[in-house]
Amino acid sequence: TGRSVDDAVVDDHDKYDELNNILRGIFVTPGLERIIKEKDVDTITRCLEIVKASNVRMIYLDLKDCSRFDDDVLMKLTDSLPPTLTEFSLWSIGSSVTVNGINACLGKILRCPRLVKLFLSRNNIDDVGAKLIADALKNNHSLNTLDLMVNNIGDVGVMAIADALIVNRNLTKLILLANDNITARGKEYLSIMKREFTFANHDIDIVWSKPEIS
Repeated sequence: TGRSVDDAVVDDHDKYDELNNILRGIFVTPGLERIIKEKDVDTITRCLEIVKASNVRMIYLDLKDCSRFDDDVLMKLTDSLPPTLTEFSLWSIGSSVTVNGINACLGKILRCPRLVKLFLSRNNIDDVGAKLIADALKNNHSLNTLDLMVNNIGDVGVMAIADALIVNRNLTKLILLANDNITARGKEYLSIMKREFTFANHDIDIVWSKPEIS
């Protein structure tokens, strides 16, 4: 409360509510993955509402192993994502989530205003999804890392993302490893755009392959 330890204890203070909200967010966030695995959508929503109210500045939500997802659960989750989310990881392969379900959520995820790192490997994202990502990138001012490894993106999708990066000046790392539908044509287009980024003082690290082990 900003008072000396020698002063009388204050029974009520705004700082108490602020601290309690932060603590709620800290304790709730690690439990979300377990709750989501149990497919309890109502509990998921309540927990995310607590996180929203807590206004925690650093939140990493890792959902790589939630095999019991379906489209409804994913939609409910993304509708409830807190604006303070800074890192988000989603892996839907092995679940009941469809490509349409993923596509419907991509824009919502990228609208999180503080999102810095987004890991979307193994989600069967296709060219339609890549175009949705590209559209969202044009209005995103926070993201610096985007992992799209092991998806079904092709030339049309990667070219749309390349065009979006002419507008987006924040992304510094783009991982496209194991998108086998991207041909030399798509890679060349993105390389040309990358040279334009560098010229405009916006260098971006594009990862096509695993680093060699020395």
